[in-house]
Amino acid sequence: MYILLAVPGHVVSRDFIRYLLWPEVTDRDKAAADLRQSLMRIRRVQDKFGFRLIESNVSSIYLVEDESVHWDLRDLLADMKSSGVNQPVRYSGELLADLPYSGSEFEDWLSEQRQALRSQVIEFLSLAIGIEHNTRPELRYDHARDLLRIDPCNEEAYRLLMIKAASNRDLAQLEYLYKKCEHYLETDLGIGVSLETRMLHKGLIKAMTLEN
Repeated sequence: MYILLAVPGHVVSRDFIRYLLWPEVTDRDKAAADLRQSLMRIRRVQDKFGFRLIESNVSSIYLVEDESVHWDLRDLLADMKSSGVNQPVRYSGELLADLPYSGSEFEDWLSEQRQALRSQVIEFLSLAIGIEHNTRPELRYDHARDLLRIDPCNEEAYRLLMIKAASNRDLAQLEYLYKKCEHYLETDLGIGVSLETRMLHKGLIKAMTLEN
């Protein structure tokens, strides 16, 4: 389904699917037969449960808009495209993570798609936590937590959550976030915490001390 979702118009040729999913099959007729069998299995499932999501004709395979069907990937892309920053992002992890090996051509294509989707989600969340966007406060914090699950080296997300911890007078959480930021930057990138983050941490600690 993601192959269809990823292309403009949600329509692909049968030849493209055959090449992508069965690149090692040199017999074109056998690859075409394998594709027909896969489409028949999809139709049987759709008929059994009374919905339509994937259809085909002699030359193409295409995605059908069925309002009764909800699936996380389509909802995620729709959220990022049209609903703005005041909406939770339902990113469930690496794209098609449980899919078994399906041939070198497909694996190369899937690797590119995984990176593209991850970058798209990171970009969306980074914009959503920025002060220039009118994101609801609690949702900004949720976006920051989601961002750190995908990009644990994102200092902007740490800074936002550190400010939240300080506003709750939670010194333990503030220190935890700062140490976690230090750890990931050193481990993953081999760099130290930025001056901006260090100064924020120092200022928050000082403010909490003075209030006591």
